[in-house]
Amino acid sequence: MGKSRLRTKRPKKNRGKLKKFFGLNDYGLVDLPKKISGTQISRALVGESEVGNWIQEQLNGKKYCQWNKPYLRDKVGSKGWMSVRAAITAVERNNNLKGLLQYCVDFTGDVDTVAIIAGAAASVSKYYEKNIPHELKIGLENGKYGSNYLIELDKKLEKKYG
Repeated sequence: MGKSRLRTKRPKKNRGKLKKFFGLNDYGLVDLPKKISGTQISRALVGESEVGNWIQEQLNGKKYCQWNKPYLRDKVGSKGWMSVRAAITAVERNNNLKGLLQYCVDFTGDVDTVAIIAGAAASVSKYYEKNIPHELKIGLENGKYGSNYLIELDKKLEKKYG
């Protein structure tokens, strides 16, 4: 009787996505960069966006941008579509404002624009935990358009659109 060898099966589901995203090296293995973040891996593995699909439908199939695809680059450039796609990706991958802000910052680049778009969308969602860190609230200045102005503006918008 021959020797029995135990073989473990590797999940191939994710390998195909990683292969498509990163390509293969000379040895036929997924060609991961020398420096890689967990964020890059998760972006490569996630499929289409529900919010993006809805936006695509509203545009009657016009292909200005692939709104239903997650933003897979590390750095967000200065083009508006980059910020919007990154914001859609951030909103769909989080369920609380603290995590959302961190996710937006992790993109690098034009993250202030990404965070404002994503934060505006998430802050009115009933599915999002409103857990902005206290440290961010107490450090907000109170000039002409500071914290008091923002609080009053929020009340007006809630009353009008709430």
